[in-house]
Amino acid sequence: MFNHAKNKSKKNTKSNLVIDVNDAVKISERLNEMAKSAINQDDVKVLQQGAKLIELLVTIYGMWSNSKKKINRLLKMIFGNRSEKLKDLPPKNNAENSNGVHVQSSISIPDDAKLAAGQSGDKNDNARKGGGGKNSADDYEAAAEITCMLEDDKLPGRICPECKKGKLFEIDPRKIIRLVGRAPITAFKFIQQQTRCICGALFTADVGDEYRDIYDGDKYSPSALATIMIHKFLMGATYGKIEKVQRMSGVPVPATTQMNKIKNDALPVIQAIVRVLLYLASNAGLLAFDDTRIRTLEKRESKDGKQTHNGHGTAIIAGNFDNEKTEIILFNFETSKHAGEVVCELLATRERSQLPFLVSDGLPCYDNSKKKGIDVNCNVHARRKVVEEDPERKTYVGYSVLECYKNIYVNESYCRNNKLNDVERMNYHQKNSTFYFDKIKAIFDIITGKDVSLDTRLSFDIPDYLSEEEPNSDLFKTAKYYLDRYNALTQVLRHSGIPLDTNRVERIIKSIILLRKTSLFFHNNFSACYSADILSLLETADHCDVNVFEYVDYVLSNKKAVMKNPQNYLPWVYQRSDREKKQYWKDVDKIMKSPSNLQESAVDESYHSSA
Repeated sequence: MFNHAKNKSKKNTKSNLVIDVNDAVKISERLNEMAKSAINQDDVKVLQQGAKLIELLVTIYGMWSNSKKKINRLLKMIFGNRSEKLKDLPPKNNAENSNGVHVQSSISIPDDAKLAAGQSGDKNDNARKGGGGKNSADDYEAAAEITCMLEDDKLPGRICPECKKGKLFEIDPRKIIRLVGRAPITAFKFIQQQTRCICGALFTADVGDEYRDIYDGDKYSPSALATIMIHKFLMGATYGKIEKVQRMSGVPVPATTQMNKIKNDALPVIQAIVRVLLYLASNAGLLAFDDTRIRTLEKRESKDGKQTHNGHGTAIIAGNFDNEKTEIILFNFETSKHAGEVVCELLATRERSQLPFLVSDGLPCYDNSKKKGIDVNCNVHARRKVVEEDPERKTYVGYSVLECYKNIYVNESYCRNNKLNDVERMNYHQKNSTFYFDKIKAIFDIITGKDVSLDTRLSFDIPDYLSEEEPNSDLFKTAKYYLDRYNALTQVLRHSGIPLDTNRVERIIKSIILLRKTSLFFHNNFSACYSADILSLLETADHCDVNVFEYVDYVLSNKKAVMKNPQNYLPWVYQRSDREKKQYWKDVDKIMKSPSNLQESAVDESYHSSA
């Protein structure tokens, strides 16, 4: 809890006397003083025992407070965190200070920002939007088109068969969608009639031109391999589940065959493209990364010398390497390396002189990677520290910090809804979010004992009772967490294109979690690494809004060309003409040689917060 004082003391039913923790400490100190001045030894003993009893009660109360936090954290780990949104917390007038006085927040959100963020306050704001899962006929881009033509007497320009007077004119065609179920992989069985002569001659019926490409291809076509990879790595279906579905559909595809075909036929092509992705990512202007736990069936030796099945799976989003705001999704499943080590290894091949922005949750194990670039930390993690340390959400600090962050994210919504570019977004946050970042800093400065002027208290409306906390208190640790990372948390005020948090990386991490839940483990470190390469290409293609199935089918159908020039077969490049591809790479080379493609603040320094 934030304050040593009990936020809401229980009143004695026989008296109006209210006692909080601070009062109990004073009573204990008074009893010890009385024991020193007492003459009778029995009185001394009773007074000392009373003081110890009160100290024991205070200790038990502190342990209960900490255990309550730990229990809440455990429940979140088991059942998940339902919500940390301010609207789901108790009303503002439930917030109390250390003396039990109700606290009213002075923070308000501008009406224009509130409306732009979609918070108009109407009852129907939470109504479901969209078509309820309905798609128009034009949304089915890969549907087989069957064109039905009118009879000759009903074509445009002919006399109407009904009224025999007016002329027919053409209107938009009617489009009807019918969905047909098939197995993920279908098969063609070519039955060729044969004849043989006693002389030994053998004659086999030829295949028509319509199916010649399929007949001349491999048994497992590129489209079949693309289907297996999408189901396995993007949808989380194991090889065994795919085998079961295929067997039930009458087209058996053994799990072992699936794995071997992907490893032998598809993997070399995919890894050639992934090497280009790694090159671009190593020279990107911004890298956001995080990791999660994965397991391998084969044990490995951990850093402390123990044998373990556990390891790390890293996800990276790389951007700002071209003029098109393209982003690359990379995965690394080298189980012995956490995300910080993977990023350090990636940046070791960097050719660009400008330091990249490294966006992470600020874990201490990432300290080495922070030296390779400009540190950017996640504000959601900083905000969560406040939520965790104030589980009842009843203190001034809790509500003030949460409402500050609420307004910061309202400003972010305004920028997104109004489609501001990166520089406009930075300038908007400087004008409208600096106050809230500075207020959080001022509150935590007071808690950690730093000098804060009276003007600062008045400008941020910080009450007088808010004072320094003990260094071993939870609130002091939360404040120190924020202040130590203040520059990294407020980079959005100084540089364009910087995210406020790592939410997008957290969403990408779910791809690893999906594989972990369905497949449980990888066979060994080698299978984990090549799975990461396949997942990297598939997720990047999906992120670039290309048809993933058509893209993988295309690159596997053009193996030789891809192996020779993999840079021309990136998901966002492969459909361009040769001239457009050359121009794209010329532009990329210019950016690689330029100092930076992230614009720094050109606004008056008064908008900047002091570190």
